[in-house]
Amino acid sequence: METAGFVLAGGNSKRMGQDKALLPVAGEPLLLRLLRMVEAVAGSAAVIGPRARYEHLSYPVFEDR
Repeated sequence: METAGFVLAGGNSKRMGQDKALLPVAGEPLLLRLLRMVEAVAGSAAVIGPRARYEHLSYPVFEDR
């Protein structure tokens, strides 16, 4: 059985004023850190969110309708 992991990202972050997913944690964006963790457990990982905002992380990005 194949598994896949997804991380939902891309909220408006109105109260924080910036994209929380891209905040640095231990020298890398939080989202990238989460994607690597999910990939280690599930075998693959992808982002559900705005493609233009996260495609630079080199993981598949699926637009959230």
